[in-house]
Amino acid sequence: MKQKNILLFALLLFAGTLSAQPTIWGGAKLKLDQGDTTFISNLGAVKSWLGLSGGGTVSSFSSGALSPIFTTSVANPNTTPSLAFALSNAAANTYLGNATGSAAGPSYTAAGALTKVDDTNVTLTLGGNASTSLLRAASITVGWSGLLDGTRGGTSNGFTAFTGPAASLKTFTLPNASSIILTSNAAVTAAQGGTGQTTYTIGDLLQATGATVLSRLAAVATGNTLLSGGVGVASSWGKVGLTTHVSGTLPVANGGTNLTSVGADVTLLGSNGSANIYYGIAFTNISAAVGASRASSTLNINIPDADASFRGLVSTGTQTMAGAKTFSGAVTTQGLSTASAGLVAVSSSTVAALYLDGVGRNAARSTTATTTLDENDNILRVGTLTADITINLPDCNSTRNEWIYRVVKEGSDAFAFILDPSAAQTFFDNAATKTYFGQGNTVTCQCQSGSTSWTILR
Repeated sequence: MKQKNILLFALLLFAGTLSAQPTIWGGAKLKLDQGDTTFISNLGAVKSWLGLSGGGTVSSFSSGALSPIFTTSVANPNTTPSLAFALSNAAANTYLGNATGSAAGPSYTAAGALTKVDDTNVTLTLGGNASTSLLRAASITVGWSGLLDGTRGGTSNGFTAFTGPAASLKTFTLPNASSIILTSNAAVTAAQGGTGQTTYTIGDLLQATGATVLSRLAAVATGNTLLSGGVGVASSWGKVGLTTHVSGTLPVANGGTNLTSVGADVTLLGSNGSANIYYGIAFTNISAAVGASRASSTLNINIPDADASFRGLVSTGTQTMAGAKTFSGAVTTQGLSTASAGLVAVSSSTVAALYLDGVGRNAARSTTATTTLDENDNILRVGTLTADITINLPDCNSTRNEWIYRVVKEGSDAFAFILDPSAAQTFFDNAATKTYFGQGNTVTCQCQSGSTSWTILR
């Protein structure tokens, strides 16, 4: 049995040396459960419990294979085994990995070569160690397409023309003279601001001023129409200019005389579609979009409460509102009934119920004496004790369903805090109490009202 204990402890130490964690030593702490008691101990105590005092012998020890990376060897396999590792040699220009295209164990693969196939006009020179530079072989084939630009010794001069998809659209030409010509389907007459030309350069248009420019631009399109108050183009180029039209008598506000009276106090001047009318204002609260409607001489402005379909006001009743909301200040809930929660968040299949982008804060208090937890507690810190204390949990019932408490022992003393449910209630495993020793020991418990017991969330 002692030999098995030695092997167990050696494996624990060996596992520690292979990881990135610090070397295991006798003072390293462990959290242990013993029945309904949880306590903190260290590896030195575990070593003593196992009966390990540093002596003992083995009958035989052998090492396993770690090919192709390591070669292993064992010295003194029958007395004090010493396991050694040495890196295995790899062939020249090989890589350790998996080049099979599917999951497989690692192996050494010869380096691949980078090769090329030159074109008549373009050649490549591979530098460095191209023949052994890749994990897998690869090649480059260089080809040629298109005309070489004139600046590089070719014969291509770039774009010569761009023509629209229909005859009614204009044609823009970029000839060697580097001037832009706007071509129309008909000559622009002198009455239209032109000179009888069918072609106008940008220079021609820039030399013109005011309405002449608009006339020339308008006349370029087929189906030109001159509108009163401005110039328009009835073609696929759209409209240029506006037509101003006034009918009837101007209102008093604009210098007219058609109004002879004023409305009552707090009224609005409007129209019913055939005559001017003064409206009284009324407000409605219908579940619909914010808007206005007319009822005889009353203008009804609808301002609903916000809901999942419509924007509106925050009411004093229950509401379901859609869309994300951002609060720049604290959100406080108070004066709620015992059946209401202070804040409820419900998750969906794609959105978490609560997401904290930054630090969170939980209320906590400290104690060194027997304490009863209530609705104002969240985290309880147990300081340095001079004797065992009891932490009394409240009655686990429907009003406290799923309440959670967390307790941490901060003192380094040898005493414990005892977690005790209310009255005849127990923990999930029917234990009447739970005892916790050791600095840093923590416990989280939750009320499950359906069974009137407390669950330990480790």
